[in-house]
Amino acid sequence: MSGKVEPYDKIGLFGGIGSGKTIYLTVLFRELSKGYDSKLAVKVDPYSSSYEYLEEKVKLLYERQELPRPTRPNECERIQFHLMYKRGAKKGERAFSLWTYDFPGESLENCFKPKNYLSLKNPEGIIETSEDSPLEDKDPSGTSQVPSQTSVRELIDEIILEAKGFIFLIDPFRQSKIDQDSLLLRIARAIEAGRSKSALLKTPIVFVVSKADQVFLSNQTIEEYIAELVPLTYSWQSFSCENVGFFSLYSLGKNIDVIKKGDKSIPKVPKNLQPKNIADPLEYFI
Repeated sequence: MSGKVEPYDKIGLFGGIGSGKTIYLTVLFRELSKGYDSKLAVKVDPYSSSYEYLEEKVKLLYERQELPRPTRPNECERIQFHLMYKRGAKKGERAFSLWTYDFPGESLENCFKPKNYLSLKNPEGIIETSEDSPLEDKDPSGTSQVPSQTSVRELIDEIILEAKGFIFLIDPFRQSKIDQDSLLLRIARAIEAGRSKSALLKTPIVFVVSKADQVFLSNQTIEEYIAELVPLTYSWQSFSCENVGFFSLYSLGKNIDVIKKGDKSIPKVPKNLQPKNIADPLEYFI
């Protein structure tokens, strides 16, 4: 193998509440289909739901300078695009596919609560959840507007069991770092449960600090900072995996103005977006 994945492999993307998944996917779609300096280019079927969904987000972010709103509880969009070699002998050939579901971070976190997550004692690859505790209440007509906990669980299992590599997005401003670390650790253990030890060792996993424009590292490396943000998950990978990468990205660019709303800091979308490092986590897989 010249790289870490094969052309028809899929890479799964995970991140908890507010980790910046939607913005990152939007910027990747826009920039890597244009002139962004990268070894990779994005290819999306223009007639697919992924294309329509991402185009809508691009208009918000690039034309109206508005952040995409948080994914609503009744939304669940399958997003997949192919990463193609942009230069060299393999120019125009597929490198791999990026694959995720854009549903609320709450849905992901709910499926990985301690009593629900896929453990090493559950080798069949089934996350055990309570069928009588759906993610959302039904609407007045009695019809569920959202995927049930079971169906969201099945979508997550699909990624965990079929993907050949993974990206974990980490929010450096998550109020409860313990919750974020616990979530990622449970996802990591679910990945582990569905693979042999030798296969897990070879599975490439990338940790990415999002919102890096608002992070000021002194003498720390990105790896050291990630170890501080998610110590349990970092410890897990150090014993379980060989192919691990550590990155930070600036989806909106560097030196972004921030608007204070109560105890929250909301980035102001610049008129001229200049994202940085967005392709680095993807290039790790090749």
